[in-house]
Amino acid sequence: MRKEIVNYYKFLEIKYIYNIYMYIPIGTNCHPAMNLNNLKLRTTSLPFDWLLVNPLNIFEYLNNLINTNFSNFTKDLIYNNRNKVISKNYPYSEFFHHDLIKNITDKIEMKNENLVDMMNRRGERFMKIIKDNENNIIFLNTMMYDTFNNLDHDKVYNDIYQFENNEYIKCNFRVIIYLMNNDIDFNLDIPSKYYNLKKVIFTKYIRDTSISKNYGNIEDFNKLLQIYSNIEINK
Repeated sequence: MRKEIVNYYKFLEIKYIYNIYMYIPIGTNCHPAMNLNNLKLRTTSLPFDWLLVNPLNIFEYLNNLINTNFSNFTKDLIYNNRNKVISKNYPYSEFFHHDLIKNITDKIEMKNENLVDMMNRRGERFMKIIKDNENNIIFLNTMMYDTFNNLDHDKVYNDIYQFENNEYIKCNFRVIIYLMNNDIDFNLDIPSKYYNLKKVIFTKYIRDTSISKNYGNIEDFNKLLQIYSNIEINK
């Protein structure tokens, strides 16, 4: 029997349900993937693990790739003005750690791989996972809180809403968007429209740069997972 404890968050009724989920990073940078990796919770390699995506466009990007079965993911590759490889189809997304044109990577475990083929396999793997209605998935997304505050919230909300209701996502899922600040705590204040989303949770994360400039304290990340991995938003 599953143990259920009902708690009430602002605008959401949440049930705590002890269950097992697969964690899937969905941008906007490699913070979720690296912390999952360090916690031994990154069970497979997926397309968004090491990408750098503009927060304004991340859910637009996800929807387009899912809706097109990743058909343009690695097509029309060029260098942008930062000398990072992008697809002309998605100028807001960098293959930050991978030069898919020269087939060079700074990830040791990917040496001697054909990087385009590798990324395409990851796209295929992602689609297979999300189309399986027996899978329980927690999508992890992060962005800086100050950046989030300055986004076009009409666009971002609509993109997230489309992701939440995407017909190709058959798995049971929820999205955790953790808004990050360096070292200093803050009051999390987001536009009320986001609380209309049924499968999306916003929370805050304080990155302890005294431990790691990029990834913070792994124990803080683990605590975040322990709290939000045990909740189910009522449908």
